Amino acid sequence: MKLKAAAEIGINATHLRLPRTATEDEVLHSITEVNENSAIHGLIVQLPLDSIHKIDTEKVTNAAPPEKDVDGKALRCFNMFVMFCVTSLLSIKLADILVVGLGKVEMVTGDWVKKGAVVIDCGINHILDGTRPSGKREVGDVQYSSAKEQAGFITLVPGGVEPMTEHGNSVCLKNTVAHQAKALEYKSSNLNCGAFCSR
Repeated sequence: MKLKAAAEIGINATHLRLPRTATEDEVLHSITEVNENSAIHGLIVQLPLDSIHKIDTEKVTNAAPPEKDVDGKALRCFNMFVMFCVTSLLSIKLADILVVGLGKVEMVTGDWVKKGAVVIDCGINHILDGTRPSGKREVGDVQYSSAKEQAGFITLVPGGVEPMTEHGNSVCLKNTVAHQAKALEYKSSNLNCGAFCSR
């Protein structure tokens, strides 16, 4: 989806897919190569990192410099983004707002949800469904049928967070263009050719 959207507005985007056997050092090396390439103006680290090896996600996302981090995943000490991972079912059951992005078909059931909680299902999974022309249907990471009985509000899949995802993609593209413009302005100022030049 991101590659198609980029192509539609004239951004030359490349998907660098590393093998599942990639180590943390190999992932960081790939990011360093992108960071050092002045022809590349934006970088997105697609999560989750799908490797058979343990990789520190925060270390990897922080390896993207602010001037190339177009989706803002890098956690910096001066920003307001907070990332945490709930590791116990008890913690989940206490949550007033539960945001789920596990990549597991309907893993979170209603008995995991606190009565009245807001449940935001970011999962996008496909399961077989012989009643559909495509033979499959899209479901989330939350078992909607049981969770809706507990939740005060719950997003639908498909359709719940998709508009935000699409907005997020457009923000990434806008940021990529802005990063390129800054790079061009810098080059232009060094060439003494005015406020902004496109070469």
